[in-house]
Formats: sequence, structure tokens, C-alpha cells
Amino acid sequence: MRDFVQVNGENGLPAPERYEVAMRSENRLTLRAQGPAGLIVEREMSVDAEGVDVVLTVHNPTSTSLTCTFGLFPEFTTLGEQSVEVWIEKCGAWERIGEIGNDNSLPWGGEDLPAEGVERWAYYIPSRDISVVNAFDGEATTLSFFYAYDNRHQEVDLNLVAENRDCKPGAARSLHASYRVMQGAPAAAAAQIGGEEK
Repeated sequence: MRDFVQVNGENGLPAPERYEVAMRSENRLTLRAQGPAGLIVEREMSVDAEGVDVVLTVHNPTSTSLTCTFGLFPEFTTLGEQSVEVWIEKCGAWERIGEIGNDNSLPWGGEDLPAEGVERWAYYIPSRDISVVNAFDGEATTLSFFYAYDNRHQEVDLNLVAENRDCKPGAARSLHASYRVMQGAPAAAAAQIGGEEK
């Protein structure tokens, strides 16, 4: 998983590659790093039998208001399969928004989608009947999926990006995401997480 932080319209850069371990327990890890323009970037990850939860927070300890955007960029394997579907859930109903990596597509590509109204999204590998379902809250305003399939990469990224806006002195902004690997297409898989199948 990669983090992304951009301040005051500068070219977007990955958050620092070097993090310090701020807290560690049996199933939880918090990493902290110095970000651009004095921001503190913190990523908290926890694992349980259901999956992985991640909270990415940017803190502004400076005396200046900073305009920033930030995001979570997780990379998931396609398990060697070339054809992958991307699904979104809106108003309790799942919809397939595209198939990528089929014979008629480029070996890479992607698309940005507004997060408004989207409750969860997922990618699905039909040949394996496996879904990765991503629920999110916090400040996500853009969903950005990226697909790469070639000799070096066999991945799907389900990226979450926060709105580019002010972070006041002493304030913090966060994204929260959960990832669950489930058997079945997204509607059936998501029903295993909670609630009736939609």
C-alpha cells in the first residue's frame, strides 16, 4: 500500500518512504512520517479474521493553514488472471462499471469516479470467483481505479483520494478504509460482511 500527499498544488508525490513505528501490537501497527510542508502523515493498520482496516491521517502541526489532498493507493494482485471487473454499490444496489484486461483492452488503464453516493466498491476476478470489497468513510471524494497486466505487473489498485482543501493549524484530516477478500461476485460477497444480499 502506498500513501499520497500533495500540498498547495505541488506535484503529487508519494508520502515519505521512510516511516517510523509509532505503535505496534499483535494485530495493529501505526506508522508515522514527516510529510511535505511540515505535515505529519500517520497510517494505522489493523488486521483481524475479517480483513484489513486502514486509517490515513494528515496532521498540520504548523501555524499556517495548508491546502492539501491525500490518498490511499492499495495494490491488489489479479492472481495471474487477465480479466477483472470493477463494481460499485449505490443506494444499496451493486452495478458492474466495467471489465478491464479483456482481449479488447490495453494491458493497463484506469478511471476516476466521484465517490459521492458510492457506499462500497470492489474488484472481482470471475475466473476465480473472488472479490475484494472496499468500504470507506472520512473524506474520500474520488475513487480512482488503475489496472496493469504485463510481464511485470498483474494488479488492480482501488485508490481513495480526499478533497483538495484547507487543513487548519493544529487540525487533522483522515481517510478510513476496510478491505475484505470474499468468495463470490460483489453483491453476494458483500452480504457476507453484513446485511442481506443486495
